[in-house]
Amino acid sequence: RQEMIVVLLPLLFPAALRNAASRRRSAKALVVVLSAGLATLLAHRYLATGQARILGRRVEVTALHRDGHEFPVEIAITTLPSGDEVAFSAFVRDITERRRSEDELRESRQRYDLATAAGGIGVWEVNLGTGEARVEGGLAGLLGYADDEIGGELADWMRLVFPEDVEEVMAQLMS
Repeated sequence: RQEMIVVLLPLLFPAALRNAASRRRSAKALVVVLSAGLATLLAHRYLATGQARILGRRVEVTALHRDGHEFPVEIAITTLPSGDEVAFSAFVRDITERRRSEDELRESRQRYDLATAAGGIGVWEVNLGTGEARVEGGLAGLLGYADDEIGGELADWMRLVFPEDVEEVMAQLMS
């Protein structure tokens, strides 16, 4: 088992992680440090105690592609006990696109926040299916309220609409 792990590591993990792992390896235990002590991978601890923090969880790490470039992956490792022996099954998923999408979404949100702040505008959003409302961009302040004075439900907002406009506002929301 240890031989399999030793062969897998150079193929999967970049040199920086392999070097960190080899500095922490003891003669009695094969411990691979994924990042800053996040977890141990197929460690002696599991073989000795039946427990390991990484098992049954999804962990994001940097992997090493065959062509030498690094890329983010998600690893999920489970045990496959069979009699007196234990095998490990690992699922590795490339999360490059997900990370790229998350970064783009974060950047878009930052631009949105800057634009609403610079323009002195606010946004009110309502989910008509759930009745949940959200205030963004300082709208509460523009209306003379503190952020915590306006609730997060459609009914809270409808109390702020002039009584003679409630019917028209509801009609437009429902159209």
